[in-house]
Amino acid sequence: MNRDAIVDLLNSKGYGVKVFNDFVPEDEDLPAITYSHINYKGDRVLSGSITGESDTWRISIICKTIPECDILLKQVRLLDNTSSNYFQKVLVININDEPAQPKSKVKRSFVDIKTFDTNRG
Repeated sequence: MNRDAIVDLLNSKGYGVKVFNDFVPEDEDLPAITYSHINYKGDRVLSGSITGESDTWRISIICKTIPECDILLKQVRLLDNTSSNYFQKVLVININDEPAQPKSKVKRSFVDIKTFDTNRG
């Protein structure tokens, strides 16, 4: 799990919004993006070595309006099948919207990505 690398990846794409870990602080402006570590996976072979290591992250897009979210969602989806200085591969594996509630003041979309570190250590 490389939190600095995921922040660098999201900030390097020029989305024009702030990136936070897990939640957007109450006094921050929207739109914003959060990231949360969901899962680490590695396959253990008989010798005890681990291969195929990857991390799954949830990227949350939080906006005031649906059109705002749709624009950011379209941009974040472009992470699919890319790489960076830290990640050999970034794959988009799931995209969801949070159902709107009558009194909700924000719109949320979620993009789950899987990352494969360049130098896992």
